[in-house]
Amino acid sequence: SDENGTVTLADVSETVVAGAQPRIGTASLRGEPAVLITVTKQSATGTGALTARIDAELDAMKRTFPAGVEVSTDIFRQNDFIDNSIACRCGAARRPRPFPTHRPA
Repeated sequence: SDENGTVTLADVSETVVAGAQPRIGTASLRGEPAVLITVTKQSATGTGALTARIDAELDAMKRTFPAGVEVSTDIFRQNDFIDNSIACRCGAARRPRPFPTHRPA
């Protein structure tokens, strides 16, 4: 630690490098080289509507890609996370709650 009592990660740990280091700026999918495209939406934009528009645009673009080019849109989809969260929440709200068989004294 320093004179202010700050403890750094180096004070309490050791860096261990195991295996090959990932290459910065590269992407892979299932162990094969890939191109990664991310989309960041504006806060006022609906995730579901944007996802549908992106899917439609990608479907149209796929027709122009050279043979052998694959597009995977299932790696991480924020809309799937939102849909699953809503489904879980709605399912929990519909689930009947058991009545206690006796009342505590």
